[in-house]
Amino acid sequence: MINLSMKKVKAIFNHFVKSCIPNHLYYPKLLHTRTLFSIKYFFVCIFFLSLTCTFFTFYQMSPHKLNFYKNALISALHQYPDKAEFTIQEGALKSTLRAPVFLWMEDQSGISMLIFGANQQSTLQKNDTPEESLVFLGANQMRISFQNIKVNIPYSHTTYSINKQTVEQLATTLGQYLTQALPVFYVILFICMPIVYIASALEITLAMSILLFLVFRLFTKRVHLRKCIQAGLHATLFPIIIGSALFCTFPSGSGTLTIVCALIFVFQLVGIYEMYFAETSSKLHHKARSHAKGR
Repeated sequence: MINLSMKKVKAIFNHFVKSCIPNHLYYPKLLHTRTLFSIKYFFVCIFFLSLTCTFFTFYQMSPHKLNFYKNALISALHQYPDKAEFTIQEGALKSTLRAPVFLWMEDQSGISMLIFGANQQSTLQKNDTPEESLVFLGANQMRISFQNIKVNIPYSHTTYSINKQTVEQLATTLGQYLTQALPVFYVILFICMPIVYIASALEITLAMSILLFLVFRLFTKRVHLRKCIQAGLHATLFPIIIGSALFCTFPSGSGTLTIVCALIFVFQLVGIYEMYFAETSSKLHHKARSHAKGR
């Protein structure tokens, strides 16, 4: 049983090595390969990739790490000054103190992070607003910042008060809620992330294959949709691996999705070309080698 499983894993690995980069030696064989084989191959590879990304995310957001930040956040809220009281009334912020109020928390490396700030004189300009503050209350609006995303929200005309008592209540409620929510978060992570990963990979693979089929169909009637999709199932895997590595390394990278889509387009384009026009491709390779030797 173990030997049979190892043989299957080895066969999948060999197919991946041969087909991860589209070439004229492997892809023409897909014309005579059952589509069901490619579907099974794709789903097995994507399933293991989804599990890898899920466990990597779990490692990055481990219970120990999230519990640390939860406790650090609660501790920071408890540091709210006793005499500081802010009131939002008629769309404006009023304070009992002239000086601004800041709340800091430390990350696991001991670096202080500004999580809250309030200043009744601030108009949320660069010169009077800490750029790194997660939540900042200004004179007539609040700003929520996360990495490169900044959202300004005008105050409503409802009256709110922020003082030591309300912040203590918030800290207690957050502590109870987060303690109960963390286990649910991990259950959702291990259920939803593989499903979303597989569904996204399949969706982009099919969409790109259909698009390229229509493009090739403009120039030749030789291509068939089923075989274009089959070539896409093989050619997409390596770009998806690159994309997964980029998302894990640079989760906030705005251009990552564009890079991945471009790679999938190029790999599928070459894969379909190699599958249907292997003879032409082989001649081009031969001419290139002959030209190199002639030099």
